[in-house]
Amino acid sequence: QSNFRAALIVVSEVGPKTLFGDPSMMYSAPRWTTAISVERSVVWVISQSNFRAAQIEVSEAQPTRKSDEDANLVKESLLKNANLQRVTPLSARHIEDLTKVAWSMEFKAGQVLMQMGDLNADSLYILADGLVELQGSEPFEVVRDGNVSWLERAAHTGRELCDGSRVVTKAEVGRGIMFGEVSMSYCAPRFATVTAMEDSVVWSIDRSNFQAVQMQAAEDEVLDRVRHLESVESIKSFSKYDKEKMAAVMETMRFGKGETMAEQGESAHAMFILLKGRVEGVVGNRVEQIYEADPATDTVCRLSEESLLVTTPKRAVHTSTLRVVSDIATALVLEREEFQKVWDRLLEAAPAPTFERFTTSVTKGRDPTPDGIAMNRLSNLGLLGVGSLGLVELCRHQKTGELYAVKKMSKGLIIRKGYARSVLEERHVWVEA
Repeated sequence: QSNFRAALIVVSEVGPKTLFGDPSMMYSAPRWTTAISVERSVVWVISQSNFRAAQIEVSEAQPTRKSDEDANLVKESLLKNANLQRVTPLSARHIEDLTKVAWSMEFKAGQVLMQMGDLNADSLYILADGLVELQGSEPFEVVRDGNVSWLERAAHTGRELCDGSRVVTKAEVGRGIMFGEVSMSYCAPRFATVTAMEDSVVWSIDRSNFQAVQMQAAEDEVLDRVRHLESVESIKSFSKYDKEKMAAVMETMRFGKGETMAEQGESAHAMFILLKGRVEGVVGNRVEQIYEADPATDTVCRLSEESLLVTTPKRAVHTSTLRVVSDIATALVLEREEFQKVWDRLLEAAPAPTFERFTTSVTKGRDPTPDGIAMNRLSNLGLLGVGSLGLVELCRHQKTGELYAVKKMSKGLIIRKGYARSVLEERHVWVEA
C-alpha cells in the first residue's frame, strides 16, 4: 500500500441561477472552493455588510414570537452567564436586543445538536424544553444559578499531557442550560458533543447578530467610562476625545467578598471607580466609611482619586484599607502610570501659542460686581504674555469699559507640576492687594 493519501478534488461546471460563497460570507469563514470563469459571465454580488444590515432589519421587523416565560429564560441566561459577561458586559438593553433576534430550533430524540471539534461554531444555544446529554473532550462543571445554567471547563490535567489519553465527562441537563457560547465568541472548535435525549427545543443566537450587539455594548461601555470620568477633578477639563483615550486604558476588575482592593500605607498607584458592590474603608481596626455602588440607581464611588494627582510615588499612599464586604464588587481601574502616559501624549500634541507682548498702561480696577467678573462680560483685546501654566490676556469689560489682565491656567497642569499651593498663595496675594 502506498503511504500517500490522495486528496479528492471535485471539479464541476455550473450555469445561471447558481449561488455560491454564501456560507463563508455568513459565518466569516475561509472560502472552501475556487470559482473560475470559463467564459464571459455576469454575476450579482451581495456584500457581507449589506447582507447583515438587511438581516438585522428583517429580524427587527419580524422577531421570533416568544412567550413571556421563554423571553425571560433567554434574558436570564444572557444576564447570568459568566462566560459571556467576561467577553463584554451586557446591559439590559443589549440583552433585550439579543432576545429579539433569538429563534427556536427543534430536535428529535437522538439528534446531535453540536459536534465535538466542529469548526463551524456560529451560534450559541439555550435549551427551552427537553433533555440533552453533554459529552466533553475535557472536564467541565455545570454551574447553576436560578433557572439557568452553563458550563465551566477545567484545565487539562498533567496525566492527559503525559500519556495522551483524554478525560471525557458526561452530564444530562434540562431546560435553561446554555452551551456553545465560548466557541462562538472566540471562533474556536466545539469542545463537546450535545445530543438530544428526547424531543427538544432550543433558542439560538448566531454570531453575526451577537457581534453586532457586542460591538454596540463595547461602544456604550466606553461612553459610560467617559461619563464616569466627567467628575474626576484632574480629567474633567479634558476634551471628549481625550477622555475617550483615557477611558480606553482603564481596566474592569471584579473582587470577591473579603478581598482587599488597597492596603492602608501602601503606595497608591491607581484610582478605582466602584460600579457595583459594597466596600468598607478601614483605618487601623476601625471602619471609617462605607462605599456602595448600584448600577440600578447609577450610583458610583471614586476611590483613591488622589493617586492620579501625585507625581512622586513616595508621597501617594492609601490612607485606609479598602475591603470588599458584598459578595462581588466591580470597579474600573485607572493606573497612574497609564494616566501619566496619556497625559504626556496630550501635552506633546497640544499646540504651543505664539509668544506676543503688548505694551499697556493698565491700572488695577475694582470688581464691578461683588461676586467678581463673569468671563462672558469680557471682550478679548489681545495677548499680553505666556506663562508656564497658561496665557495672560488683555480684556475689556463690556459694560464699564475697564481693562483687565486675565490670567488663564490649566488646572490639570497645575496639579501635575505640583503648583497647587503656589497658585493658591498667589491668588491670596492678589486678593489682599
